Amino acid sequence: GASASIAGRPRGTELMEAAITIIDQHFWLEDEQSMLPSFAADWSDPEDYRGANCNMHTTEACLALADATGETRWLDRALHLAKRFGHDMPSTYDGRLPEHFDSEWNLLHNYDANEPSDDLRPWGLTPGHFAEWAGLLLKVESACIAHDYDIPDWLLPDAIALFDSAIDRGWAPDGQPGMVYTIGWDDEISIPNRPYWVQAEMANTALMLSRRTGDPRFEYYYRLAWDYIASTLIDLEHGGWRHEVDADGNLSTVIYPTREDLYHDFQATVTPLIPISVSVAGGLRTQMLKIKT
Repeated sequence: GASASIAGRPRGTELMEAAITIIDQHFWLEDEQSMLPSFAADWSDPEDYRGANCNMHTTEACLALADATGETRWLDRALHLAKRFGHDMPSTYDGRLPEHFDSEWNLLHNYDANEPSDDLRPWGLTPGHFAEWAGLLLKVESACIAHDYDIPDWLLPDAIALFDSAIDRGWAPDGQPGMVYTIGWDDEISIPNRPYWVQAEMANTALMLSRRTGDPRFEYYYRLAWDYIASTLIDLEHGGWRHEVDADGNLSTVIYPTREDLYHDFQATVTPLIPISVSVAGGLRTQMLKIKT
């Protein structure tokens, strides 16, 4: 809805406002500064779970809403989430970002231990999310600049540290190229398969860090990720990307038995075309205005 509103699409603002109402009425926990993950269909029985993944996409949504509405409460929410997941937790867990907690924010070490290849809540740690959160920290920094906020001094260092942790723990730990899906608490490989979105988020964040810092090592990682994407994931026969391969680059269906969304693939192709932006839609709007002028 926020993206459609930014793009001026019919009923985009109506959709955005409907989603905001639901978020505020049911999902956002003001006292915790986080989101509930799910309810029953009648809004009863909220799940006794707190997760990094749903709050990661909440952060992305809050940034898009800050771009679309200009309301700073969305940036305030994004900052709270970024601090919890991008700063406090990695500082506590030696650069790792745990995924699963109960409603009191106690870590659930063995959550989904019997389903380590779950597509949304796998057991263990997900290095691709380390990289994705690192990119969100850079977007939060961009939002702080856009709204004249004081920039927290931890945003850039923690973005770099999280990205480095993703590379050190997730890229080619078995000697084969590509970033693995999940690792365990001792950094051992759990699911060695290489999903599409993991490589996309590595590429996106590496590019943003390269632009933000000028450090050539981030361009190296950006090119490393895209070389792998081009050689292994882009499907020249059927179009799109192959959504999961094994360590040898063979098509696999352990995590994703069917083709998933194009969301990560699309963002990976758009990110090089826009500046570091609060949201993808906002970045595209900025570029289109530059072209028109």
